[in-house]
Amino acid sequence: MECESHFEELVRGEQQVACPDCAATTVSRQFSSFAVHGVRKPVARRRFGPVGSPFRVQQGDGGEQALRVRVARVAEDARSKTPTRIEERVARAAEAALADQQYVSPIDVLTGLGWLAPSNVALWRQARVPDLETVVNAGLGKISTAIRAFESWAEQRGLRPSETAYLARTRDRHPLRFSRSGDPALEHVYCTHWISPGLSERRREQVIRRANRAPDLVVISPLRHDWVCSVCGGTGSFLIMEGAGSKCLACGELDHLVYLPRGDATVTRRALARSATWAIVVRFSRARRRYERVGVLVEGVVLEEAAGRAQRP
Repeated sequence: MECESHFEELVRGEQQVACPDCAATTVSRQFSSFAVHGVRKPVARRRFGPVGSPFRVQQGDGGEQALRVRVARVAEDARSKTPTRIEERVARAAEAALADQQYVSPIDVLTGLGWLAPSNVALWRQARVPDLETVVNAGLGKISTAIRAFESWAEQRGLRPSETAYLARTRDRHPLRFSRSGDPALEHVYCTHWISPGLSERRREQVIRRANRAPDLVVISPLRHDWVCSVCGGTGSFLIMEGAGSKCLACGELDHLVYLPRGDATVTRRALARSATWAIVVRFSRARRRYERVGVLVEGVVLEEAAGRAQRP
């Protein structure tokens, strides 16, 4: 094109066009802005969704925004009726504990969730930590959510609540604390056991009596004798885990007891029945990787009487 001017004209196929300024037919073709982008079409007013559907809205005039709002509301309602992941985990942990022991407690649920290690429960039982929540591997918010889900599950299953006394595995048997705050209402929630409704009244009383029984006092026979008492700095053949660390029998006020090794079930049974203070002696087995009972500590006078009665014809 000789004049180098630009013009627009709709061309179809191999149609020849001439420049309106110089009438030249040697022109080069280029895409116009209309060919590339097109024109804005008017918004069609149509309906979405079947008749009667909560999603049936009319496009245009805010219809799409209304559709998004309704979808969000329906999704929120569905989430409120569907169990959350924590509720499902709590239900599984509670079902397992209930099937195993005919009752379930908050400690069983926290242990089943993997938030509370059995070793930490043992430390708490020995009064070596101030409260149970200190050794739970979860925040207070998650613990509260799990406890609420557990109570809701227990009520839906028709389980029967029973308050249980949790006493320390120490000589004074003082009550243990669950929460960091020590709130009485929260302590009551923690110490409530939920018992299976299918148990007979007699069986239910046995479960409650066993759960409320004071824990046995445990004394350890150490493999090594180079341990040091946390109170007096001494040592000995036996130690008791209490408070801040290990104690000798003298500091634990158990040095008046006499060791009775396992072997004679009759003497052991009679000595335990008559002894006002006694303790179970355990020793760690390297082969089985666990503590095993090896005897008891009982009062000396009671042991002599039990042994004398066993020797009578």
